[in-house]
Amino acid sequence: TGVYRWWPDTDGSMLHLGRASDMDMHRLLADRHKFMVMALWGMEYTFQAMDALSRRTGRICKYVRMIDVHGYSLRSINLRFVKLLARQQGDLADLYPQLMGATYLTNMPSTVQTIWNNLKYLAPPRVLAKTDLLDTSNPADKAKIEQWVSQRHLPTFMGGETDVWPPPEPTDSLQDCEARAAAAGGPSLTAAGTSEHKP
Repeated sequence: TGVYRWWPDTDGSMLHLGRASDMDMHRLLADRHKFMVMALWGMEYTFQAMDALSRRTGRICKYVRMIDVHGYSLRSINLRFVKLLARQQGDLADLYPQLMGATYLTNMPSTVQTIWNNLKYLAPPRVLAKTDLLDTSNPADKAKIEQWVSQRHLPTFMGGETDVWPPPEPTDSLQDCEARAAAAGGPSLTAAGTSEHKP
């Protein structure tokens, strides 16, 4: 589906991270049954993890979804899939009403933002109320993100400090990735930089 689950801080929020440019709406619509099943499975996985953390800490724990929209093309938008996704998000919000903390759409091009302004009302009100458009070069917007997740756990194209992409397995830490890279004789994965990110 182009969205990765990662839980780098097992005392904090689980992250759902993705790049819109990796998401082919036309292909996902053609294989929509598989997409719906995978999305439900992923949400149940997230719920079990956050529920266990809530019981352990005594506080309600939520996940955060971040999708980077930089470079997304208008030609990639499929209205039928957008409607399907909006309906699915409503169903998941009904099944897991307290699970999502926030959805951040980062670095959205102005052309795509125009489309978003017209289509966003397809989303359920409770989902839309927790959705925000952020510019990761803006300190105020970065501060919103840091309420949920440390910058060191986010890729550089989302304003973070790691070059790891895609994210590791859901419960792997950056230190786990670094140790595996060192053992294999590879370069540091956690150093911030300006290298090109490839999915």
